[in-house]
Amino acid sequence: SWSIEWPATPSCGMCCKWCVNIGVIPLAERLTDDDGLIRRNAALSLARIGEHASAALPALSEALYDENHFVRAFSLQALERIGTKEATEVSVDYFQVESILYIFSKQVFSFVMTTPVNSINQGQHELIQVV
Repeated sequence: SWSIEWPATPSCGMCCKWCVNIGVIPLAERLTDDDGLIRRNAALSLARIGEHASAALPALSEALYDENHFVRAFSLQALERIGTKEATEVSVDYFQVESILYIFSKQVFSFVMTTPVNSINQGQHELIQVV
């Protein structure tokens, strides 16, 4: 019957916008829960809802920097499925930051691996501040 199937419908994103919006805000609030499994499931549910989860955009943009890689991945997928200009901008900004961090980490690793330990200890290298 309709009453039995309805509670599961919002998680698949196949429902009308009104029904889906009932669960979007509570799911967005769960993205900051202490339990990583709850955060992961909330991000996955928002990704399944797709374009109707735009109300969760601020929470999803914060979740991109979660310690749990599943939360980050599902949040990114949710932003992609939302598909608005704002969601795309958040995704692009995230990839730009991640690219810079990746390049910087490679340069630091290369510096550490190629610099003799005694020259670091003697203070022959200046610390470069990254702005």
